Amino acid sequence: MALKSIAAQCNKCKSNFTQGPKRSFLGFQKLICLTCNKKLVYPLTNGYRITYWVLFASMALGAINAFSQGGVAYPGGLGIAVFIALIQDRRIRKRVSVKHI
Repeated sequence: MALKSIAAQCNKCKSNFTQGPKRSFLGFQKLICLTCNKKLVYPLTNGYRITYWVLFASMALGAINAFSQGGVAYPGGLGIAVFIALIQDRRIRKRVSVKHI
C-alpha cells in the first residue's frame, strides 16, 4: 500500500513541496527536499505506532513476569529498537504539530 503524499516545508530552505514519502528502517516517513536535498523525517503511521506499542507492552509484561519470579530480564535488539522508535516518534510528532500551529 502506497503512502499518501505529504505537503511539507523544508526546515533549511523553507520551500514548500508535496511528495510521496519512503519508509526508513524503523518505519518513519522520509522525504527529500526538492530544492536543497535535505532529508526530512515525519512520524510513524498509526499502524506502525500501534504495533510498536503492543510489542513494547508485551515485552514489559514479560519483564514484570520475570522479575516476579525472581529472574532478570534484559531487552533484546527488538526491545531496544521499539523503545528508540517510540521515543523518536514522540519527538517528531511534537516538532511537526508545533510547526503547523
